[in-house]
Amino acid sequence: MSKLDKKKLKEFAIYARNELRRQISLRAATFGVTSKGCVPMHVGLDYVEVNNEKYPMSYRKSFEKLFHEVEVKGFDNVIEEVAYTWFNRLIALRYMEVHDYLPARIRVLSSETPGKIDPDILTEYRHADFPERVVSEVSALLEQNDREGAYRKLLVAQCNELHTIMPFLFEQVTDYTELLLPDSLLHADSLINKLVFELEESNFEEVEVFGWLYQYYMSERKEQVGGLKNNAVKKEDLPVVTQLFTPKWIVEYMVQNSLGKLYDEWKPENELASKWEYYLKSSEPLPVPNVTKLEDIKFIDPACGSGHILVYAFDVLYDMYAEAGYRERDIPQLILENNLFGIDIDKRAMQLASFALMMKGQQKNRRFLRRADELKLNILEFVDSEEISEEAVSFLNDYVEDISVVEEVTVLFENAKQFGSLLVPKQTAGYYQQYIEVTESFDLAQADL
Repeated sequence: MSKLDKKKLKEFAIYARNELRRQISLRAATFGVTSKGCVPMHVGLDYVEVNNEKYPMSYRKSFEKLFHEVEVKGFDNVIEEVAYTWFNRLIALRYMEVHDYLPARIRVLSSETPGKIDPDILTEYRHADFPERVVSEVSALLEQNDREGAYRKLLVAQCNELHTIMPFLFEQVTDYTELLLPDSLLHADSLINKLVFELEESNFEEVEVFGWLYQYYMSERKEQVGGLKNNAVKKEDLPVVTQLFTPKWIVEYMVQNSLGKLYDEWKPENELASKWEYYLKSSEPLPVPNVTKLEDIKFIDPACGSGHILVYAFDVLYDMYAEAGYRERDIPQLILENNLFGIDIDKRAMQLASFALMMKGQQKNRRFLRRADELKLNILEFVDSEEISEEAVSFLNDYVEDISVVEEVTVLFENAKQFGSLLVPKQTAGYYQQYIEVTESFDLAQADL
């Protein structure tokens, strides 16, 4: 049983949000990005110049994307997004290093040696599987006594290594999120040191910690927005005012009397139902969906949040597969690819839900993450559709017999971020398959242009 210090978790999460926003805003200002707008970027032969500073040409796309995001989303929303992205990454790294799940099994935020201040990665980076370029650059920086610069590169390198197995959380950190990574990461008062030294490792025993951190992180923002009593809630604030961390006993009650009930009716001879504390057995048999094998069961949480319900459903499904005699090492992947589905309007929640499920897989099979790059998770974010361009219509006309299908889906999901699981798509089997296939074809064609 995890030993969560919820008071400490709340204090840290609230502090982390404010501190990350402050530091990321300062970092953005060095690139001429403020609430008033963005300075122009000048492109030279082998460099780009921003805010009177020259950077390698490799930075060009990062700056372009940063400026574009600020223009489209607004400065404050970009700062908020980058802040929670790094918050999610840091708590994920902390969980992984506490459980010894990192690929090289070298701690990135802390040290296993009592009394050692520097993270182990700073002294043992040569034993990690980082590109030789990174190793050389880090060595050069350490020779110049630039420990902050060296650690910054190592932290980014670790995130990039995890990109192949968890791209939903560890996007390739070569874009503006790397540019806006705060400074002074090794300082005694840094956010990383507070995470390591002010939160006991016992808080990270179970993935449940992500749900609490997610709720606490946005608690101040929720109060500022005013909750659901405020009739003028903006679309981007809906995830904040509608979030609710479901207590564990309610989660167990719901899962046991939905997923569990299906299994008990399908397999009345099972030995699991008697262990479910909140299960209410039906006095009469109920109709069972057309299930011939465990892989046929589909469990969906249409507003999954940080995945609290899905995580418990994973445990219940695991017991079902084990009772059926499946090989233990195969069960996690079977569950995640066939049984569990989640959707949410909040990207940060989707990230944490996906990560929590990956950690459950690793918990059950220590080799799980080694082949996780082949895994297809079914945790998705609602995204607003964009107006179809004339170019897209021209392309699709060659592939679609009735383009009204594409137009209808586009209109339906125009405000997906606002309506989320309230959207009611057509139930006709295969109705959207044509749309999916042709839009994928269009994306590929665009990539080849």
